[in-house]
Amino acid sequence: MVDRARSPQRHARVGTHSLSQEALTQTLRRFLAVDKRPISPGNQPHENNKHTAVPALRHDALRNHVVARSTTQQQQQPQPQPQQQQQQQQPTTPPEAGGGGARLRPGETAEQAAERRARESLRVEERVDDVASVASWRAALRDAGDRLVVLEVEAEGVCQTGLEEEADVNWELDKKAALVPCARIKPTLQRTARECPDVVFLSLSVETDEATALAAELGVEVLPSLQFWRRGKLLWEHRGVLALEQDLGEGVLYFGGAARGGVDAREHVAELRSRAELEAFVANAAVDAAADAAGAKDAAAADAGPPAAPDALPASAPPDQVLSVVDVCTAGASPCIHVYPAVVALARSFKGYARFGRLLADDQPELLRALGVVEVPTFIFYRGGEEVARHVGSSRGDLMGRIMEVQAEYGVRPPPPPSAAAGAKRRVPERRAIKRRV
Repeated sequence: MVDRARSPQRHARVGTHSLSQEALTQTLRRFLAVDKRPISPGNQPHENNKHTAVPALRHDALRNHVVARSTTQQQQQPQPQPQQQQQQQQPTTPPEAGGGGARLRPGETAEQAAERRARESLRVEERVDDVASVASWRAALRDAGDRLVVLEVEAEGVCQTGLEEEADVNWELDKKAALVPCARIKPTLQRTARECPDVVFLSLSVETDEATALAAELGVEVLPSLQFWRRGKLLWEHRGVLALEQDLGEGVLYFGGAARGGVDAREHVAELRSRAELEAFVANAAVDAAADAAGAKDAAAADAGPPAAPDALPASAPPDQVLSVVDVCTAGASPCIHVYPAVVALARSFKGYARFGRLLADDQPELLRALGVVEVPTFIFYRGGEEVARHVGSSRGDLMGRIMEVQAEYGVRPPPPPSAAAGAKRRVPERRAIKRRV
């Protein structure tokens, strides 16, 4: 698995959920590789959601900020000439295969693909509801019940990074280029909504007085922003366009358990909500590992079609040798959110080798003290019901390496890459075909 470039050891201290200044600096520079200026001391984690903070904009200032930029953008747009208006009114033809239109499915023409995507877009628009006032927002929260609510807050003609160094002079230099990153947000939100039907997606466009009042009540200071809510409580917030698309997917996976392709994280990572559930997860390791290994072999055999050779199936350890990995985390800690996709991916790839559980311990300080956890995420490794090692930090590569290192100490070899067995099967007919030609 390729580890995305993050700080070598990112963690949050329990009780504060804030990133260290060094980790925050490295994260910001990763998204601004060409900007080597030192990060301003004023860019401290936000006191509520522990994300990158910017100077607060008051209610009136936010409204004036949005209206001023929107008005400037509208004034600078050239008026279409009569010939251009006539061309715009002409119907467009469906995109051809291989162009920028809908991706073709087997046996599907370009016209059928365009029609299918149009139908999907209509369904997506029905899934992303608009809120434009405090009353409509509260009604949407009430209707959502226990489901995760993802709120996108944006304004036409505004695309902020969320960094304090962002100056209006940069905006004035190239307005068109500054808006390009924000143009991708809406399609990404729509695709995510289509793939995650159990999550409620809402959109707030700050263009009216009522919408501005709602943005102020929500504490929105940067446009665009993403907020994740459940049962009327703000779980996490992402501010600015930097890494917004990535954090959208990671937030939906972490809080809602849903990912593209119909992946349900709860099928691969056990949810542990109490000390009793943690103890049961550790005690039942051998039984659960045997079931996971059997399921993994059945799935591999079904994907391969005809029965595969024994050495082509994923390697698995004896049930009593499977490592139990418990991810101790909290809801609002960004390092826990960012590493969770790797946890899910490892849980899917390491069937029969390691098993994973997640312990959300926000309301259980006694359990955290009993486990000796002072920073999150902390990964505790168990074998035979006993703790054998632990790993602290959100580096994905380090986590995978530590799991393999612990298993190697007990003589347990790692499973092959997911495509290794399929690749081996493809190579055999190829060699035979070459031999026949010779």
